[in-house]
Parts: sequence; C-alpha cells; structure tokens
Amino acid sequence: GLLLAGTVRAEATLALANLLWLGMMAGGGLAIDHGGTWGAVVSWLPSGALGQALRQGVVTGTYGWSSYGVLIFWAVLGFLGARRFFSFETR
Repeated sequence: GLLLAGTVRAEATLALANLLWLGMMAGGGLAIDHGGTWGAVVSWLPSGALGQALRQGVVTGTYGWSSYGVLIFWAVLGFLGARRFFSFETR
C-alpha cells in the first residue's frame, strides 16, 4: 500500500489496491488451491503463498516453510520499494 501511495495519486492508489485485492482473491490462490502450471506460478505470488501456508497449517498441522520464504521475500521487496518511493510530504 505504501509503495502504491508513493508512486501514484490517492484516487489511483485506492482503485489499484481494491483491484489487486479482488484479483488476488479471485485467481491468486488465497481462496482456492490451483494445480498444474497456474498453481506453480501462483505459489510464487504473495496471495498464493499465504493461501498455501494457511491450508497446510490447517489441514496437515505443519509449517509451510517454502511459503513463508516467499512471503518474507515479498515483504522485504515491498519494504525496500516503499522506503525508496514513499514520503509523507507532498511533492
């Protein structure tokens, strides 16, 4: 969210954040487990990794360490991008 807010106007930030959320819910693997090639691609997205980690924890009671690694990677990438582009002062 901060990365979006630092790169586009407020209206566009709201619109893009809502579209991203809906896209991740619909096809990003958060709600539905995908198989095949699409499932392999989705598992590298934040929503797919979160869904996979939650499903693995609830169904099997184990930790999905690879999913946590993907989530940590995206968190660090988002933090670095927000640190670079976000500012509380208007330009």
